[in-house]
Order: sequence, then C-alpha cells, then structure tokens
Amino acid sequence: MYYSRTLVLLIILILLFPLNVIIMAEASDTANTKIEDKIEDPQPDMPSNYKSRTLTIDFSTEELAKVSNDILQQYSTSFPPPQSAPSSIIIQGSSPSANLTLLTSFFWTFAFQNARLDSVHWTSPFPIPPSILSSLLAQAGIYTPPPRLYYTLDFWPRYDESEDQRAKLHEQRMSVLASEALYALIVKITYMDQMNLRDLDFVYKILRTCRELGVLELSLRHVGCVHGWATPYAFPFRAVPPRAGGDGVEMIDGDVDRGDGDSLTAEWLERYAVLPNEKWRFPPLRKLELDGYDLQENSDGGYGWYWRDYTNYTREWNEWALLEDEETEPPARPVRMADDGVTSLEMWMRVMDWSELGTLELSYPSKETLRLLGANGVLPGLTHLVLRGGQGTNVLGFLRDVACERGCLQSLELRGVDFERTKEVVRSLIEILATRHPELKRFSVGDGKENGLYFSSGSLANLTHVLPRLESIDVDIPRPEIRDHGDWEWDWTVFDAVLGAKGLKELTIRVPSPDSILAGQGGVSFREMYSQMRPQYLREGDEFDERDPVVNRETVEALFGELRKRKRSGKEEVVDLEKLVVYVGDWDGRYERGLLPSDNALFRVGLWECSAREDGVETCEGKQTRVVD
Repeated sequence: MYYSRTLVLLIILILLFPLNVIIMAEASDTANTKIEDKIEDPQPDMPSNYKSRTLTIDFSTEELAKVSNDILQQYSTSFPPPQSAPSSIIIQGSSPSANLTLLTSFFWTFAFQNARLDSVHWTSPFPIPPSILSSLLAQAGIYTPPPRLYYTLDFWPRYDESEDQRAKLHEQRMSVLASEALYALIVKITYMDQMNLRDLDFVYKILRTCRELGVLELSLRHVGCVHGWATPYAFPFRAVPPRAGGDGVEMIDGDVDRGDGDSLTAEWLERYAVLPNEKWRFPPLRKLELDGYDLQENSDGGYGWYWRDYTNYTREWNEWALLEDEETEPPARPVRMADDGVTSLEMWMRVMDWSELGTLELSYPSKETLRLLGANGVLPGLTHLVLRGGQGTNVLGFLRDVACERGCLQSLELRGVDFERTKEVVRSLIEILATRHPELKRFSVGDGKENGLYFSSGSLANLTHVLPRLESIDVDIPRPEIRDHGDWEWDWTVFDAVLGAKGLKELTIRVPSPDSILAGQGGVSFREMYSQMRPQYLREGDEFDERDPVVNRETVEALFGELRKRKRSGKEEVVDLEKLVVYVGDWDGRYERGLLPSDNALFRVGLWECSAREDGVETCEGKQTRVVD
C-alpha cells in the first residue's frame, strides 16, 4: 500500500516537474560497492526552482526499475520544451524489469523534438542497444559538439554465468565499436583463475575503431590464489598468430580480418610491423588513466595472448594422452614470437598522438616509462598528473624533464611514491616545481602512512611562496603527540605556513593511524595487539569502537573553524578556506585483503570532510573504521 501511494505521488510530481526527477540509489549489482559510500535517498528531489538538468534512470532494483519505466513513459507522452529537457542522462542498474524499448524511444525523442543532449553516462551492465547509439549520432547532425557517451564497464568473473552467456553479452557489447558517439571508456577488468582474453581485446578494438574517443580509464587486477594462463596486461600490438600458423585469415577492404582472435599472417606482420596504416591508429586521447597495465611488456602484449586457442590445444593434448603411445609427440604448446626489443609503451607512442593528452594517471611507472614520456615533445599539453607508486628519484627526474609548452602542470598528485625522507628531497621537489611548473594550482603529495614524506613549516612556507597560484594543498603531517595527562595540540606553525597561500580554498591533511604509534609500545608486538583487537572489534563494530582521541568529528570541526578564522585575520584580502579534508591512516587501502593479516590489519582509519556553505554555515561529516583483515 505504501509503495502504491509513493508511486502515484511520483507520477504526479513528474507531470508537474518532469525535468527535476533525479532518482539516485545504490547500484546493488555493482560488485565493488562499499557500504560506507554515500547513498542518496531514491525519492526525487523537487526544489521549487531547480538548476539540475540531469535525469538518472535507475534499474538497480525491481522497484526502482518500475518507477523509472513510469518516468520514461511520461516523457514519451509529454516531452518538455527543448530548452527545458534534460541535458545529461545517467543509466544504471540491470533489473529484468527494465523496459529498454521505452528507453530507446526516450533517446530518439531528443532528435525528434530538436532537444539538445550533452552527455550520456552508461554505467548499467546492459549492453548499449545499437538503436540508442544511432539516436546519439542523429543528434550529432543537429548540434555541435554532439552528445558525449561515457561508458563504464566492470568485468568481474561470475560463476553463475555460462561461457555461452558471456559470449552473447560480449557480442552485444560489440555494437559500440566504431561508434562516433563514444567519448569516454571506463573499464575495470578483474582476473581470477579463468582464461580471459576477451575483455582486454574489447578495449583494444574500441581504441582502434572509435575515432572520437577522448578518455580512457583502464584498470587491470588479479584476485584470488590461482592465476589463469591467459590473463594479459598489455595490448597485442604485434598481433599474435595462432598456433596453426595463420591459415584461413581473410582480407576485408585491404585489411586483415582479425576476428575475435586478432590473428594475423606472417606476411602481414612483416609488412605492417609498426602499424603505419592510419586506419589502425588510436585516437588522440585527452585523458589516460592506467592501473595495472604493463607499459614495459613486449609489443606482442605478453605470453597470455598465445593461449587464445587454448581450447584446441587442451583438446589435442587430451586426445594425445588417451593414445598411450610413447612414440607419438604431444601437441606443441604455444610458441612466443621473438622479442623485437619494442615495448608496449613504445608501440603506443607510435600509434597515437600524445600531444593532446592533458591528464595522465599511472600506477607504479618504471624508470624507462617516465624517461620515454618525459622526452621533449611527447606531452606538451600535460596539465594534470597523478603518479601512484614508483621510485622518488625517477619521479623527480620526470618532473624536471617533461616538456610543457602550454604552461606546464596545474595539478600534481604523488601518492605512495618511494621518496627518500630527507630535507634535500623536499627541497629538490619544491625547486623543480618552482622552476618548471610555476602555474601549479593543486599540490598533493603523500599517503597518510607512518614515516611519510613530512613537510616542515619552513618547507610549506617556501612552497606557498614560490607557487602563488596554489588553491589546493594535500600533504602528510606528523601525528600530534599525546602527553601524559592526555593533552595534545596541533603544530600551528605548519597550518600558518599553509595558510600563506592566499588563494587556498581546499586543504587536505593526512596523519598516521593512532594504532601505528601504539604498536610496539610497552613490549606489545603488532601480532599481540592484533589478537587483542580482533575479537573486540568483531563484537562491537565501528559504532562502539574506541574513537581516535586526536582526529574525530569534534576536533576536526574545531580545526576547520580555527583555520577559517586565521585565514581571514590577515590584513590582506584573501580567499576563504572552503573545504578541509582529514585522512587518518591508510583509508584508501582499508579493503585490501591478503592471505595473512597485513602490518596494519585492524588499524583505525578515518575520513572527515568539512565545508562551508554560501551562508557561512560550517558542516562536517565522516567516519572512523578499521582496516579489514
């Protein structure tokens, strides 16, 4: 009865304000959804004077899918004026109750009504119907720029799916190949013990065929104890021939039909070894984010690709084993082509123009990777850089060498980089930024762990002096020491130095977990402390857990208020501090699991965020939890 009344109310509100309906809910079918992620109430937000023109169609559950179907039906019968139509559409969830026919009709209505659509964010596991892609292309003939499609895919092995079901889904997803509507591809591939060449090959095909692609975010990782043989971590630029030698490859329009296996003949490889054909080039990306991709792998993409005909090899081997004939040779295992001395990155640099790349994010880049990318003329348009892991000396060399012809970096984030923790390293980093990247607006260095690269008050004062455009600072600071009677105090010289940046709007500080200091004190080892904490935490959970005496809601609220007060107290007119973020411990790694407890298992971690509204009211929210074991 309650649901029926709610549904009637929703439909009435849609009739009155059809554009304000924004249904937000947790995507229950997303494998890596975190329980602490912010989940909006799935009731529509209906302000009297709306600004948002984003419509979210949520198929996450049967109930939400039914409501979304009703919304689509309403739009099909009463479409608003073009100037009031939604400009951005989000599609999420994959309930069987979703009406994709209504959804398709809804997209075509934009072209028929001459209504402009700026972007479509498709996070649903449903493959994108070809008719919807066609509707976006129809818009391209009316408006410039055309609608941009942001496509998010999370490839996670599901044991309740058969191989036939996976193959069918893959075939349906192929409709996006060569689509001029696709602008951004966000893909996360998780390998387990199963063979998986299909998913990375799909990404590779998109890069070769979608000419308007501007953004690629690609994450590759393995979970579990058993590794499958055919789990590649790089593209097969030198296409891998089949074990049989390449028979049966057909020519189509002058090119080789690579099929699902992407196999090429030896003659084709010899003729087009470096892929000079313009048709095979990658589009000039504007943003590239790689995590787990092996840029230093050989240009053939690694040994995993040679198992593309693994099924045939297994069948032949089983047949041979049944013969029980010692004189008969077993079937040949896949043989890898000779190393041509060319890395995956070098091939990538040959087939793509990197000059348009404005944002680059890499995890654990090698010295050779940074050397190649830092060469003169490779990244002239780079403005935003994120490096996770890697050696500090190599990172400093890249920041010094990278050729910036258009103002250099505006945003720098170095997370978990292995710096030598010395004053000289801090001084070198600041000097390089001052001379090579004076336009920097966002500075983020550290990881919030014990023994981080701490910046002294003098170093921070120097940083804000030589980089006058800084608007956001994110650094590690030491944890305040608690005295015998429980008293403690922030190091205000550090904060005063940071506030020297007159344009500072956002400040993020990262302090170690309180448990990292407790471990080892009083002769109690980490293992002993872990054994004591685990049963208590399992009983009490976060709600009744011992709170951090230094960083908690009350102390962070007080810190935010004091920082805003101090920033306004100067004689010169300055920008108000709008946001404060405080990390405790390894917050980002709180879900990393291993076979054995890590060195920070069950350590307390936290995240607190404070902001100031336009009317000056300060609000703070966040939580404390523990690293899972």
